[in-house]
Amino acid sequence: MVTGMHTLITNQWRTSRSSFIGIGIILVIAACMLNTALTLLLEVDRQYDERSQQLHTAQIVAIAPRSAATAGLLGDLQAISGVAQVDAQDAVLADATIRDFRGTDFTIRTLVFNADATRTLNRFETVQRFEATQSADVAVNINQYIAQFGEYQPGDTITMSIDGQDHTMRVGNVIEEMEFGNAGSGILVVTMPQAGFEAFIHDHATQQVVDYAIAVEPEADISTARQSVEQAFDSHDVRNVSIHDADTVRGVRTMVSQLIVLVLIAFAVLITIVSLALCTFHIANTIDKELATMGILKALGYTSPMIEHAIITPYLITCLCATLLGSALSTILTPVLGTLIALQSGFSFHAAISPAAWIVTLLCLSGITLLFATLGVRRVRSIQPIEAVRGNAAGRAQHIVWPLTRMPGNAPIAIALQQAGSAPARNTLITIITASATLLLAFCATLFYNATTKPNNLYNTLSTETPQITLTPTAGHTQEMADAAAHTPGIHAVIEYTTTRIDLDGTPTPTFVSNDFSAAVNDIHYQGRHPRTAQEIAIGSALADTHPIGTNINATLDDTTRTYTIVGYIQSVNDGGTACELTNAGYTRLAPAFADQPHTLYIYCDEHNTDSIMNTLSTTHAAHISAIANTQTMRTITQQMYGTLMAAVGIGITAIALLLTALALMMTVRTTLTRERHMHGILKTLGYSSKQLIGRTAAKLLPATITGALIGTVIALLATEADLQHAPRTRRRHAQPIRDTNSGHHHNLAILGAHPIHAHTRLRHTDQAHQPTLTHHQRLITRQEPTPWNSRTSSKRYANRRDSRRNNSPTASMSPVKPSPNGRTEPADRKLKTSSRSPTPSLSVWTPC
Repeated sequence: MVTGMHTLITNQWRTSRSSFIGIGIILVIAACMLNTALTLLLEVDRQYDERSQQLHTAQIVAIAPRSAATAGLLGDLQAISGVAQVDAQDAVLADATIRDFRGTDFTIRTLVFNADATRTLNRFETVQRFEATQSADVAVNINQYIAQFGEYQPGDTITMSIDGQDHTMRVGNVIEEMEFGNAGSGILVVTMPQAGFEAFIHDHATQQVVDYAIAVEPEADISTARQSVEQAFDSHDVRNVSIHDADTVRGVRTMVSQLIVLVLIAFAVLITIVSLALCTFHIANTIDKELATMGILKALGYTSPMIEHAIITPYLITCLCATLLGSALSTILTPVLGTLIALQSGFSFHAAISPAAWIVTLLCLSGITLLFATLGVRRVRSIQPIEAVRGNAAGRAQHIVWPLTRMPGNAPIAIALQQAGSAPARNTLITIITASATLLLAFCATLFYNATTKPNNLYNTLSTETPQITLTPTAGHTQEMADAAAHTPGIHAVIEYTTTRIDLDGTPTPTFVSNDFSAAVNDIHYQGRHPRTAQEIAIGSALADTHPIGTNINATLDDTTRTYTIVGYIQSVNDGGTACELTNAGYTRLAPAFADQPHTLYIYCDEHNTDSIMNTLSTTHAAHISAIANTQTMRTITQQMYGTLMAAVGIGITAIALLLTALALMMTVRTTLTRERHMHGILKTLGYSSKQLIGRTAAKLLPATITGALIGTVIALLATEADLQHAPRTRRRHAQPIRDTNSGHHHNLAILGAHPIHAHTRLRHTDQAHQPTLTHHQRLITRQEPTPWNSRTSSKRYANRRDSRRNNSPTASMSPVKPSPNGRTEPADRKLKTSSRSPTPSLSVWTPC
């Protein structure tokens, strides 16, 4: 009997070899994706924990001004219940602009430590070492994120500009640190040797801080300990404190890996479902085809379980071999994705084989295949030998035959339609597969189109307001430079846009300030409207549930608190929905000195003219320009980087979809041919040629294929229409140059993965009076590229607005409002002021994650 079982299994494999190979290929793809996802899921967290333990990473970090670092504060922190250790280190925290960071300027808050100081917590480890050729070389040790993303190597020269002072240094070692790691937390760490650090801290004494690394007991709750730390700073009346916890930083640094895992698992599940549907369909057709043989086997003494095992075993063996092969292929895919994860997360991730991932993948796919195969062969138990030999077994698949008289069209069309509708199971399978393939192809085509043909669409989805040029005038020359830029040939528009931070009901909130948000190219509100008066505010989605439109909310900056009326909700994914918008007059209520600072200008022009316009402005108005940056360069680099990645993803998904569709159709066609081989023999005897029989078979599958494609197309169109209907309805027009949008602070354009760390960061006050820190602001909805600028019209509008406002008298920060020609209300009279006391802000060009 054992020999007989072996014969049955061998015969089953020999007669359906191509079908098993097709199912096996599908399972190889599913196993490769699933094993890769599980490996990343298990290994990223494990290696992250290992590196954190090796470098003694603290669970809580508090950064406070050096003037607040008293012995009493340190003692209170050490006395907190659950705190195991506190390590205080001197540092400098400042907004540093890194020159030539991937071809442009990159501004972010930078924490500079003494590399030679003894550290018990938050240690550093050198991953690339450089020996200076001269002892007089001024070196700076940069972390892996700056080295990899900024493309710096040990020995290169790096220039960091802080408060208008350029520090040109030699890149020393590349270090790994787990305190912040990447730009998602809003802070990057660098270190300097003691001699260089002492000189640096002397130059920036006003920005000297103390970094308190706080380790908690293993059984202690981090959130509870963090609250106690906040209370300790409150008791010492320390306002300027930024508090971070390890869980929040970890979530930011591993978000990309989690997204990759989610995508891989989703596709693995989809592919597995297709393979299981094909498996069940093939088993059902095998039983129909071999019905008489099974009846004879039962008459010879074979039991139903024996026949079932003979049918199931080839599928199970195919699944096991495919799973092992797919898992082996995942060892090639995992390092590729691991490189991307290491780049984004800022820690050393080494792809490794995970035995647990292999075991789970093998058990999962083989178990599901065994389950569905067992369900598919249950009909064998109801087969009666005599009835099976006669072809009348119970449970035999029924085929619907519609009368030809009810079929539309002539005789050939009627026969084709009758045959096409005679196999509901086959038609349903083909319809589902083609509909799924159409959806995938629609998704890939949209992704590929926006990544390659229209890269600005993808970029605008992943970034905030992005001009071609960002310019910071010197103090007192904002208006002059705005006028000069607006009348420079080739410039289409000039706007002023402010990014700052305030507290909303005690929550540190990135704030965007403008008197005309519709003048921005890439600004979104999804409900209500933008603020128009000094008493109005629009808030992010994270605050929407507890603050309905029309209610009031308290905003605080330093010791000043004002009440605003909520008029709308805005989208800000990078800030976790914790963001808000104020008018110029509205923010001036909190910071009267806001109007006296130099304002950064956003300049829009044709991409190919960016360099020449920058040269023109730099040459003609050099005395009035504090800093100027070509943001188009970073935009182009980012579009190429992520455009290539998205295009590769789209091509990969398309290839997989086409492969699955081809395999499914191949198996279905072979099953159809096998089932109707007697009919084809008769038709050939009657004179049908092979081409005619091929056309006849294709005609049977064509209606189901067309139906599935139409269903997939309709679903894709409905989904697109639903997205467009739910997209924010803002009044889109050309971004015009405006005079009453002060911009005296840093601007930060977040690209793909600048994350909502600020929503969890306690920052009640910035390091300098009215000097906001950097923030992120991301848009969710992809929109078409704006209509090309009309420079003549734009400049004329700017001149009209300028002349009309020059005739108005200056008012206080809370000026009366009057209706504007376009129906909005805005401050009636507002004269911009500048003050030499205000520090000149540096440019914040781009913040990758």
